[in-house]
Amino acid sequence: MSGEHNKPQQRTCLQPVSSLKQELISSAVMDDLSSLLNSARDLTAHVARQDLPQINLSLEQIEAQSRRLVSRQQGAAADSGKG
Repeated sequence: MSGEHNKPQQRTCLQPVSSLKQELISSAVMDDLSSLLNSARDLTAHVARQDLPQINLSLEQIEAQSRRLVSRQQGAAADSGKG
């Protein structure tokens, strides 16, 4: 019975190490992603054109505008086919 009692204790001792390992991996990944983002910003910083407007729309707004444009194009195509 003492052998069964030791197994849960070993697991609880390993859980914090495993959790710490996951945190370190997550931290390393986040650092890598942050570094990648900063590199991308640096690469495109000189490309940004001041004469172009910034687009500050949500995905829902972009999707709604796309649907409106498609419906206009379909309507225009149908009208030109009637003539």
